[in-house]
Amino acid sequence: MEIQIAPMTAHPVTAGKQYNARQTSMHAITAQPPKAISMDKKTKKRIDVINTKLQNLRKQLSGAKQQPDDPDEPARLEKEIAALEAESAKLKAS
Repeated sequence: MEIQIAPMTAHPVTAGKQYNARQTSMHAITAQPPKAISMDKKTKKRIDVINTKLQNLRKQLSGAKQQPDDPDEPARLEKEIAALEAESAKLKAS
């Protein structure tokens, strides 16, 4: 018993070609992912670690501003935050 597959509706690029359902679904699977998703695992993990550190540093900075025990601490924390944000932006851009 032979199975007949009806051709899909004509598309300007694929006019005259016939594709079965399996070929079109495979095409959808092999399509290129967006650039943001194409990061490797190490880069994603590093960005996650940076985001976690940034959350903690921002909490510490808030506490340091409310309770100024060490006058140099807010400046140090702001410097660390700026460095981590720059690293995160660099990783996201690559």
